[in-house]
Amino acid sequence: MNKNSMNIYKLARKEAGLTQEEAAEKLHVGVRTLAEYESGRVRPNDDIVEMMTRIYGTPWLPYMHFKNSVLGKYLPELQLIDAPMAVLKLQKEMNDVKNVNDEAIEAVCDGVIDSEEQSIWQRYKKEILEMASACLTIWYGKEGA
Repeated sequence: MNKNSMNIYKLARKEAGLTQEEAAEKLHVGVRTLAEYESGRVRPNDDIVEMMTRIYGTPWLPYMHFKNSVLGKYLPELQLIDAPMAVLKLQKEMNDVKNVNDEAIEAVCDGVIDSEEQSIWQRYKKEILEMASACLTIWYGKEGA
């Protein structure tokens, strides 16, 4: 994500154009509680994040909420970039997968990935993960300029 390392809950609220007071009222929480979420001192529960998502109009927030959890390290990264850049990123990542695809097929066609094929297989997995990240960027990213 990396939006100047701003807390995701604060970023979502700011993208919605709401003050802390307005957001707290809509979320039925105190301003201090919202400030705790936005400072990173307290992690909001899933119900609050779901309400934030609806109120703020930020479909990416639940993904980033889970990504910032203990299990989130298993998820691809998500960049919050504009649609044109997201499409270009996806096209680049698809080309990268295509470039290693023939080698990956050759490495796995016998049903075994031996020690000499490990580097090809790891490169293929890296490219697939980067392509998945680019897909998520389009899915959750900004649609306007």
